Amino acid sequence: MRRIAVTIDCEHPDKPHFGPNDLSDVLDVVTGANLPLTFFVQGSWASARPESVKRIVDAGYGIG
Repeated sequence: MRRIAVTIDCEHPDKPHFGPNDLSDVLDVVTGANLPLTFFVQGSWASARPESVKRIVDAGYGIG
């Protein structure tokens, strides 16, 4: 059996404009796909988008 883990950087120094709409699009696509996702977020991104962090947690995904 193969396992795949997906990580998503919500804010990266090279791409700092990953916004809540982009995250919603990602979550809409993966919801129900039973993928082990981990979202890596910086504190400034999480502070500015608490509703996005809540949606990640509520969906059962990991946060790094």
